[in-house]
Amino acid sequence: MGLLVNRFLLMLPLALLILGSCSNSHYIDYGEFQINVPSDWKALSMQGIDSDVGGLITSEGDTLVYDLGWYTFDPEEEDVEFQYNLVYMEGLKADQEADIDSLFERRINIKHTYETVDIDCFKAKLVTPIDSLGLFTGVYIDSINVSDNGVTKFGFYGTELSKRTKEEFITAIRSISFRNLCDR
Repeated sequence: MGLLVNRFLLMLPLALLILGSCSNSHYIDYGEFQINVPSDWKALSMQGIDSDVGGLITSEGDTLVYDLGWYTFDPEEEDVEFQYNLVYMEGLKADQEADIDSLFERRINIKHTYETVDIDCFKAKLVTPIDSLGLFTGVYIDSINVSDNGVTKFGFYGTELSKRTKEEFITAIRSISFRNLCDR
């Protein structure tokens, strides 16, 4: 009996090592942050001009792109449209100065849902499309860092994703951990 227990204890670490290597996910480290993604997703390197950009290639071949910088896109702006106020413009006379506030009509055309969630130490806006109206699935954080140079924002998005990829991406987003930006 003692020999059997000793063999079991010797085999246990090996079994745990083998089982651990069959993980369904892995971490990808982008320097400023890391994210836990499905094991068949791959990191994508990109070159930004004024921000840190990169991404992921999913198992279905979708490209998910992140942008960490001052000019990061807020998808909620996509749900607000500005159109020329044609009625106002038709009533203008040649020598009349136009009232800039009257030139445009603002229409809100909601295409996404926005849920406030905690991502690491930040309040974030989780973005998902409403049925087939919206395009974006992802996350937006409006102030990762504030300095004299400006406000650093973070966005990570995919467009027109399948249901499975959306679910996997949202799970991955919730795993994001920022380096040097959150007190640990």
